[in-house]
Amino acid sequence: MISFKSHIAEQRRKASDIKSDEISVFIMNMQNLVNRYKRSQLKAADIYVDIMMQGKFIDWLQTNVEPIWEKYGYPEIGQPAWGKVQDEVIKKFLMGK
Repeated sequence: MISFKSHIAEQRRKASDIKSDEISVFIMNMQNLVNRYKRSQLKAADIYVDIMMQGKFIDWLQTNVEPIWEKYGYPEIGQPAWGKVQDEVIKKFLMGK
C-alpha cells in the first residue's frame, strides 16, 4: 500500500520539469487572481498598479510567488496542491490590510 506522503513525494517536480507553455498558464493564472482581487482588496490593487502596470510582474512572480509554487513541488494547475499555492498567494499578497 502506498502511503499518502510517498504519493505526494512522487508528484513533486523540479523547476526543470516545467514546460514553457505551463509557465505561460501560471502567469495568466496569477494575472487573473490579481485582477479578480484588485476590485475589493487594497493589497491586490497595489500589486496591479505598482507592479503589473509598471511591467515588473514577471520579476515579482519569480521573487515572491515562485518560491511558494516550489514549496508545494511545482504542482500542475488544477491539481489539489495547486489550490494550496493559490490560497497562500491570496492570503499573503492579495488580501488584508
